[in-house]
Amino acid sequence: MSTNLYDLPGHRIRRVNQIIVARFTERCQATGITPVQYAAMMAIRHEGATDATQISATIGFDRATLGSVLDRLEKRGLIARGAHPTDRRVKVISLTPAGNAALDEVHPLVLASQGDFMSLLDSDEQGQLMRLLDKIIRKSEHFAGPSGDPEA
Repeated sequence: MSTNLYDLPGHRIRRVNQIIVARFTERCQATGITPVQYAAMMAIRHEGATDATQISATIGFDRATLGSVLDRLEKRGLIARGAHPTDRRVKVISLTPAGNAALDEVHPLVLASQGDFMSLLDSDEQGQLMRLLDKIIRKSEHFAGPSGDPEA
């Protein structure tokens, strides 16, 4: 493998991530929702009322950092934390009506930002990219934990 930084796959993936996050931010800036907040809110919507450990596993984000993400969402009134019905140590997290409305507002913007990126490739390349990314994720989960995506 080359010693040139620009030939390293990790560097290229990091650069693509920067580009995707920048486009997300540009499209979604008015909503004030970050990519990780969006992922957490989508996980809550998909799972229903759930706990932070499950959200962390679903989005592949470390539990410690997720706590501050959830704190910010709670301060904005987008999520609510409540008592777990059988385990008092666990907080159940759910979307508030304002959280559902914010997610409904930001979701089409996120899809548009993803479309901006994917439109750089033809449909065959898009499919190939997604298959290769899925393969990398599946074969590398032991490094960073599962994403929670049953299709991964």
